Amino acid sequence: MNTHFKKLRTTKKGRIGELIVKKLFDKWGWQYKEAPNRAHGIDFRVITHRGERIGVDAKTYPRRACCQDNGIDYADFRKYLRFNGRVLLIFIDQYEGMIYGQYLDELKQRLRVKDKVYFRLSDMTVVRPLTEKEQKRLSKYKLPDFYAEADSFFNPVKPVLPRKKSKENELLRTLFENPDTQRLSCCS
Repeated sequence: MNTHFKKLRTTKKGRIGELIVKKLFDKWGWQYKEAPNRAHGIDFRVITHRGERIGVDAKTYPRRACCQDNGIDYADFRKYLRFNGRVLLIFIDQYEGMIYGQYLDELKQRLRVKDKVYFRLSDMTVVRPLTEKEQKRLSKYKLPDFYAEADSFFNPVKPVLPRKKSKENELLRTLFENPDTQRLSCCS
């Protein structure tokens, strides 16, 4: 992995998520090995407690603010379809404050938008909430202001971020008040 890639904010945030996932593997009794060339593909090769060999990709991404889904790069999606074995996607979602995931072959409902493939949150299995310590480590990487307008999927009664007044948020609110605009702007 080159030095420039290691210094990217997204890479540093991703490393926090990978450390969280490694702790899950240890707790579950899964044997794992970090895959080489992780910038382009599977993060871990794993043997589960049942002896199944799988690939795991840990994504430290918040779900999309406009829709109840999360996704991966289309190029990675295509690679995972050719992977020799099942692929488990695990999302460490700072906005939702949750860890959730699913095997790629179980995610039948997919939405491709440009260079991304999105999967419904309702098709994910919740692993557990992020701990306060994990949330604090991820909070160094601020989410864009428009997340203040999004409702939490996993805990809809409690907004995760404070509501802020800004021109950008007012524009988003106006767009989302019209259901046709919402469908076209975020999910097409």
